[in-house]
Amino acid sequence: SGEVLAVGTSRHSRVILFSVQTGRVIDELQGHEGPVTCIAFHPNGTTLVSGSLDKALIVWDIFGGSSGGVEASAGDRMIGEGEVVQQTSEILSVAFSHNGRRMAILTMSGEITVFDTVIPNQPQVIISFGTKFDASGGWSTKNVGPNSANTNARFTTVSFSPQGDKVVAGGESKWIVLYHATQGYVMKKWPVTTNLDVEGAEEQFKWRVQSEAGNVNDIDVSNDDIHLRNRNLIEMPGSKARHFATGKRKTELTARTMHIGFAAHGRDFVAATTDGLIVFSLDVHRPKFVPLQLQKDLTAQTIRELLGQKQHVQAIIGSLMLQDPILGIESLRLCPDDAIPVAVSACPTNAFVTLIHWVASEVESSPFIQKALLWAQAITLFSNEPLFGSTGGALVNNVHRFEITAEANKTENVKPLALAGTAEDSSITPALKVLHRALQRHTALKTLAHENLFTLKYLKAQSR
Repeated sequence: SGEVLAVGTSRHSRVILFSVQTGRVIDELQGHEGPVTCIAFHPNGTTLVSGSLDKALIVWDIFGGSSGGVEASAGDRMIGEGEVVQQTSEILSVAFSHNGRRMAILTMSGEITVFDTVIPNQPQVIISFGTKFDASGGWSTKNVGPNSANTNARFTTVSFSPQGDKVVAGGESKWIVLYHATQGYVMKKWPVTTNLDVEGAEEQFKWRVQSEAGNVNDIDVSNDDIHLRNRNLIEMPGSKARHFATGKRKTELTARTMHIGFAAHGRDFVAATTDGLIVFSLDVHRPKFVPLQLQKDLTAQTIRELLGQKQHVQAIIGSLMLQDPILGIESLRLCPDDAIPVAVSACPTNAFVTLIHWVASEVESSPFIQKALLWAQAITLFSNEPLFGSTGGALVNNVHRFEITAEANKTENVKPLALAGTAEDSSITPALKVLHRALQRHTALKTLAHENLFTLKYLKAQSR
């Protein structure tokens, strides 16, 4: 509501609530045993989550607290009483999705944990995944390890996309990494700087400037300061001497990301970095790593083996690489409903148009109409392609998608929703129009579903 300001303290390990209108303290929430590092309000406005270096995540109900079954008064509202979720490492950052259904936390060990927060005070773990190697530059043992320049790099902040399907992380690293929220795999990486003069920008040491005492550039071997020369100071190898007058040590600029925030439409996000405020877009042309493209034995038999092993997403991508519509349609029909969004988001850019044509064919002629409509819906909701355009003046194609709600006796409630296509991609726009025409053929089905639903409700009411 914007009426309460929450502040975490490191000295007293408390969360202090201020009134925005009066500036006075409303409450002090006590429960942490270490400095409070992060706080976030749940979108419902009544739940506050705080993380601390004591490895505890506390969920506070700041407006609806009760104790012992008795409603709390305004003066003792949830002081020291909250739902504690203990973690295995110190908590650095916490973020909610815009709809409040998911929450992500980042710990000192480099692990991101995603929770289901449909019930805000009862978070349930969905997935946990590590980010240490992503912050250091990669998963190759040749580039990451005790001899790499960024072996101590780590993420310190996370942010959720508005839809709650993506998590972006950044921190004391030159990389910003986008993850799938419920699967945990890397979707995209961006460097915050390419300036090699910035510490952390180069992932490998310059071995030519290495010595037994460390990096030659870090050793103060100058004898220009008259004060140091007169005092005949003997410095330790590798040390950086302070200036006699200012007392300051030599410092270098480090590649770092302090804060990340998504735009409301979820296609762009902004990062506050040491190079300034940088805006990133998910719609810009980007390379996609597709492991199946590197396999020489990608055949129809391989894809059928993947289907037998229940690896439906890889089977669909393999069918797209082979441009085999028979295998593709079979893979689309066998794919579980919960794996459809993952398959759409993982589809390579060069095969996305083919996927749209296959889905349009299924929508038009498949007997499994519900599965086909779920694929059409996923294309518009979970695709990483610029369907909506990066600018506001996108070409409107009046393409409709159908949202399906299962009712009694397999009755379906079908709602048409408008989709905007972009004129920037000449291949995607015609494919979307084909899908639009296929969806329009089921207008009578939508009317029939509404009539059946009304009839069922009427019969149910009469039976009472």
